Amino acid sequence: MDNDKYSIKFVTYNIHSGKNYWMKPTLNEIIKYLKRENPDIISVQEVNESKKRGFQVSQIQEALNYNFHFGANVKKTNLNYGIATFSSFPIIEKNIYFYLAK
Repeated sequence: MDNDKYSIKFVTYNIHSGKNYWMKPTLNEIIKYLKRENPDIISVQEVNESKKRGFQVSQIQEALNYNFHFGANVKKTNLNYGIATFSSFPIIEKNIYFYLAK
C-alpha cells in the first residue's frame, strides 16, 4: 500500500477523552499510535479542547502537524467536547452541522 500513490490511509478513533477504561490518561499513547500509523486523515471522537479537561485537539495537532477542524457538540463553561478531523491534506472548507433527533 505504501507504493500506491492513489491510496489514502484513514484512521478513526474514539479516544474517550484521552483516558482508558480505568480513567488513566492515555493521550500520549494515542499520539504515539497515530504517529506510528501515519494516516493521511484522522477522525477522533470524544475529544476535549478546554481548560477544564485539557487541550487535546491542540496537543494532537502540535504532535502531528496536521491541518485540523474541531467541532464541539458539548459547549459549557470551560468545556468544549466533540469531534475533530486531522488531515495531511489541506482542508478547503469547514462546517459544523447539527442534526436533532426526533
